[in-house]
Amino acid sequence: MSPITVPPHILTSDPDSYAQHAVSVRQPRIVEQVIEANDFDPSTREALLDLVREVRSGTVTSPLKDGRLHPDALEAEERLTWQEQIAANEGRSWLDIPWYFAEALFYLKLLAASGYYKGDGALEGKRHDDERARRDPFLPQKKRELVGHHGGLAMGASIMASVQTMGTEDVLAFLLQSSLWGNRLDLSTFEMDETRRRNVLNRRTGSLLVDHTDQSISALVQSERAQVILDNSGPELVCDLLLTDQLLSRNPSGGIGPASITLHAKKAPFFVSDATALDTLSTIDALADDGDAAVAAAGRRLQSHLRSGRLMVRDHWFWNSALFFTALPPDLRTELASGSTIVVKGDANYRRLLEDRKWRTEHSLDDLAAYFPAPFVAVRTMKSELVVDVPKEQARKLFRSDPRWMTNGKRGLIRYCKAGSCSPRVLPR
Repeated sequence: MSPITVPPHILTSDPDSYAQHAVSVRQPRIVEQVIEANDFDPSTREALLDLVREVRSGTVTSPLKDGRLHPDALEAEERLTWQEQIAANEGRSWLDIPWYFAEALFYLKLLAASGYYKGDGALEGKRHDDERARRDPFLPQKKRELVGHHGGLAMGASIMASVQTMGTEDVLAFLLQSSLWGNRLDLSTFEMDETRRRNVLNRRTGSLLVDHTDQSISALVQSERAQVILDNSGPELVCDLLLTDQLLSRNPSGGIGPASITLHAKKAPFFVSDATALDTLSTIDALADDGDAAVAAAGRRLQSHLRSGRLMVRDHWFWNSALFFTALPPDLRTELASGSTIVVKGDANYRRLLEDRKWRTEHSLDDLAAYFPAPFVAVRTMKSELVVDVPKEQARKLFRSDPRWMTNGKRGLIRYCKAGSCSPRVLPR
């Protein structure tokens, strides 16, 4: 096999790119929505507007230097990582930096400006989850996506009603694909208007460019331990939790199915609707309290699994960083390597698997992600100009029929990859 030529990163300076649009249009709109949804004091509003001005016409500055991030707000390794990455880009225009770095730094700066980290020094570096949750600038939007008329709980009731009519072998496939299409409802994107977004809640069909549903389900039910790297809260998280419940229910006493499942959540709010550990636990409680009997039963089972240790919810600073999966911290790499199969959710994590580089569509994920520490299933609706495993001719036809096929969320993939069988490899620089 000939050596792989590693392409450059996707940059926010790429002309007419989705990355350029995301920084110049989407990020300022996110700040505007945060201001509208929260009752901030004038100084906090001004700090957020300063961030908009910086993104639109300024250069990258460090939130580690402006006093809004107390030294204890970040873990030591987390802070060092940010120092290194910011130093490599400080002073550059926001429209001339690596796209994933631009997105991760934007959310760190938004949290700092909104007061999310306020007072952490007085807490002597300890984490006070309830207080942090109260300061989550995206909390109003997250609540609406969970308990609204067409939100996650309503979607859960619809899913459970469908499950009751299915045979055992069809349920897991249905839930996995529901988890995929629930990923369309990402609050950090605005490509769908509200009516179209709500209709997605009742659509569990779509164009799967890669469909490894059968291989993925087989790998998950044969796993001694499974892990899920979560993406969005709200409807998508409800789908993820119902799938988790079904997988654990198949192995009540050592039968087929994972003996335990670990859910990996964000340490802090991220990408508007990404699930933190507290979001995850709160959603489990909301399921258990739901008026739908089947949904409530699933929630109570999940609560029981939390108490018994069969279900674990963990967070790590890496999930909020600008690092790619090729730079997993040793402790997290060891954690992931201990899982038989890992479900990797969402577009951003797919980009991190591929270092957010301009790979040709015909490349294979098997080759590019062989470094990953365990076999995994990538579950992703497409919202960025990056995909592999699509032959050249198929990509040409897609561009002719739908020029925005890579970014409009109409297509997705469920891709099983038998990684973890070789030594860790970092893509050459």
